Amino acid sequence: MITAEQLEQLKAFDGAAPVLSVYLNVPPSLQPERAYIATFKTLAQEVRAGLGAPRQELMAPEVEAVGAWLEREAPEGQGFVAFSCQPAGLWQIAFLPVAVKDHVAFEEAPHLTPLLDIFDEYERYGVVIVDQEQARLLTVHLGQVEGDQRFRDDVDVTDEHTGWDEGKYERQHDDHVHRHFKHVAQRLEVLHRRRPFDRLIVGGPQAAATGLQSVLSGPLAERLAGTFNVDIDMPASEVLARTLVVAEQAEREGETQIVARLFDLAAPDGRAIHGVSNTLRAVWNAAVQTLVVAEGVSLPGGECTNCGRLEAGNAVACPSCHGATRPVGDVVSWAVDRTLQQAGDVEIVHGDAATRLLEEGEGMGALLRFGQDRLA
Repeated sequence: MITAEQLEQLKAFDGAAPVLSVYLNVPPSLQPERAYIATFKTLAQEVRAGLGAPRQELMAPEVEAVGAWLEREAPEGQGFVAFSCQPAGLWQIAFLPVAVKDHVAFEEAPHLTPLLDIFDEYERYGVVIVDQEQARLLTVHLGQVEGDQRFRDDVDVTDEHTGWDEGKYERQHDDHVHRHFKHVAQRLEVLHRRRPFDRLIVGGPQAAATGLQSVLSGPLAERLAGTFNVDIDMPASEVLARTLVVAEQAEREGETQIVARLFDLAAPDGRAIHGVSNTLRAVWNAAVQTLVVAEGVSLPGGECTNCGRLEAGNAVACPSCHGATRPVGDVVSWAVDRTLQQAGDVEIVHGDAATRLLEEGEGMGALLRFGQDRLA
């Protein structure tokens, strides 16, 4: 699996030669005969056919290396990703636990849009299921349960003292339960330090879930994405299914909010912009704080060989410096790469948020570091 640390390395990659980027769908039905290898070879041939002779020569050893790895390694999971640039020493390759769309690219930077979308859609979640005596801590990442631990605290006070009235027993019991919740919160803090998670879900009977939430630290409370009423002994597979439902709801809500903010701020001097041409202009100005792209948007375009400005369509001359342009396969992917190189963020949106962005903003927009009026 490609780790978060490796993804950061890919974002920062600045090699002197083009990178072969490969995404393959490898469902179990294709694994026995390794039919995905034929798909890879076909896609690679199509990309290579569109290149000039010098770049074809550069691409050939990268294709050979990835193909040899696929022939050698036993398939697993649902997807496959590879980034190869031997002159620059880049070699990141792995099977993935989630499916991806087949795609091959050979460009100046790693094609990261699908991988960014995976990491955004399948963030690491901390899940805690709690009752008045027990707790269970899990982490979920990329659609899989990574860890599952449980523990119990002694909250029985019947043997501590004799002669207490019922009210005193209840108060003492409540105090022990409160200590249990604080212990769970402490264990959750330790888990977060060891394996940081992006969001938190609290499960269990409503009273216990509410009690735990009341003692969470600020950083954990800020990550709270939702709750569900589940039994602490629920099988991990069912916990995973419930977690993924809450996670998807939280992700869609966040995307809806970011698109709404984009349109709210898109005044003539505002710090947001939308539309393909406008957004590419903001990327060229290194003004993008967060690039927002609707899922599946892909557009052919060109890059100015003089100033590097990106334009969608078949522009012959750069609108800024009037230099010659060269074609690029997907100008949206190039905009993503440029944004990452400029230390910006990228948000791929889905569902209703994607529909609104497509209908009102041609599928692209950006939150800016400064107002539109300062763009060249």
